[in-house]
Amino acid sequence: MPDTISSDIDKMIRKIIFHSLKENGFSKTRRRTAWGWHDDCIWVFHIKAVGHFHSSITHWPSASLTVNLGIYYPYLPHIKEAKKDKNGLMYPKEYECNRRAELTCSYDQLKYTEFVNCNSSEKKRRDIWWIQPDGSNISEVINDINNRFLEHAVKWFGEKSNKELALQEAGKLKGFHIEKIDI
Repeated sequence: MPDTISSDIDKMIRKIIFHSLKENGFSKTRRRTAWGWHDDCIWVFHIKAVGHFHSSITHWPSASLTVNLGIYYPYLPHIKEAKKDKNGLMYPKEYECNRRAELTCSYDQLKYTEFVNCNSSEKKRRDIWWIQPDGSNISEVINDINNRFLEHAVKWFGEKSNKELALQEAGKLKGFHIEKIDI
């Protein structure tokens, strides 16, 4: 992914998405990740480019983005404890969270994928936001991610942060649980 496209994506994330995150329970941002510390859990929001390997297999541009959410319950067992800063504040990675979810794109991306040489299920994916190789649709993508966060993820974080519910569901789940947030 060209550095200028990555840099443009990062600027838009800081300008639009991180502002919304800070208004909705997140207090620390670093690169493409944000954390929010709450009474009984830690919220994690992570944006990731699909990268060159995924791109070489699926033909989605390497700058295309996925958005993963997580809730880390410090009182539940973990394979590995989250890293802490010098003050003891935990910074879990999204994949270390007990509860995880993916945001999905709200618009039809076939205008981008229809001419790509890949299987039909790849062309219909909604868990990835297509970023044009020239970066011409970065604004559209970042605004859609921001809207999906505000419309769906804020509610999801609020509903899934309840300690009693987390303890109750922890007994039912085997391993990690990933939900698709698609309403």
